[in-house]
Amino acid sequence: MRALTLEETKCLFYKIVKYKKNSLLLFLERAKKNSIVFRIQKSRIFEAFLGIARQSESFQEHQIGSLGVCIARYTHSSRMLLMIPALKLMSEYPEANSIGVTQNGEKIFLQGHHLSHVFFTWINGQPLKNV
Repeated sequence: MRALTLEETKCLFYKIVKYKKNSLLLFLERAKKNSIVFRIQKSRIFEAFLGIARQSESFQEHQIGSLGVCIARYTHSSRMLLMIPALKLMSEYPEANSIGVTQNGEKIFLQGHHLSHVFFTWINGQPLKNV
């Protein structure tokens, strides 16, 4: 397990920015506050706590199965793919242009009908005031 190079870190952050435009700073603040580091092993990028990552340095690389949560991996063509746990981590931060819909609104939308303002719970992360 080794730390990410500058090029690998750029690729990871570009991928996060692609999905969550304005939330990269929130993502990095959370990582700094919780002492989270990113490590790579066998073309898989892991997110782990700093203390656990330091303790794992005393083991040889082939003795470690995994460390932390696998959030991304590189394909054979050197493309980065985000894994499902990464989407869970990024869903904590609302995107700039996002809308929250109630459960009844989801049903109506899936049936193909338009939504009125009654079915929206929040827009851009801000709760709607009752009109």
